[in-house]
Amino acid sequence: MSQAKRLSGKTAIITGASGTIGAATASVFAEAGANVLLVARDESKLAAVTQTMPASQVSFVAADIATAQGNQLMAETALQRYGVIDVFYALAGVTGPMKPLTDVTEDEWDTVHNVNIRGMWLGLKAVIPLMRAGGSIILCSAGAGVIGVGLCSPYVTSKHAIIGLGRTAAIECGPKQIRVNSIAVGGVESPMLENYSQQAVDDITEGAATEANPFLARIPEGRFAKPQEMARAALFLASDDSSYCNGSVLTVDGGLTAS
Repeated sequence: MSQAKRLSGKTAIITGASGTIGAATASVFAEAGANVLLVARDESKLAAVTQTMPASQVSFVAADIATAQGNQLMAETALQRYGVIDVFYALAGVTGPMKPLTDVTEDEWDTVHNVNIRGMWLGLKAVIPLMRAGGSIILCSAGAGVIGVGLCSPYVTSKHAIIGLGRTAAIECGPKQIRVNSIAVGGVESPMLENYSQQAVDDITEGAATEANPFLARIPEGRFAKPQEMARAALFLASDDSSYCNGSVLTVDGGLTAS
């Protein structure tokens, strides 16, 4: 099979699909031959993402993946439109506040975990019973899921938990011939990263002028990733090229967590 058609005949669901990584992944998956269902809360953003993609392959449904109803709608829509579910990329997530853990409120903690952990668990509950053998589940963790990072305890804790959830799901889904792996994504060029990086700079310097970016300075390659680089990593895990990968964590961070 050609490189371009590694997902031919497969159907993929991508949550958080209105964001930078989600949009890039949808494009790469479609180019690889997949039917793709994009999922996010904002219907107008989803519509904008799909404008440049083939309507015969790519569609969307607005749903809140922090709820059981939203995840059920997502799974049922994929089956209704495409007949099967082969790939589930649980990409949706939020960053939360940057402050000392003692200053984090209960509402702030719960908001992050309701999306990043509870929503992902609910997605697995909705999708796993409907996936066919040979399926691939990809959970989006982060570099913060394998190392500690100050001032963002809700986010870091949730990203560590995602890896544990993925490894547990891999053990349970292996006999069903469904693989479950996680991606520890690094910093990707996007508006969210720019805002988050600036917030970190402001917190560390207390608003003092500085050209130093604490995230960028820790990356050996000296740059943030292109969205397509993250999308191609997901394509590997979605395709049969990773047929013996199960319960693994693929780190794609330019060397950030190597030191």
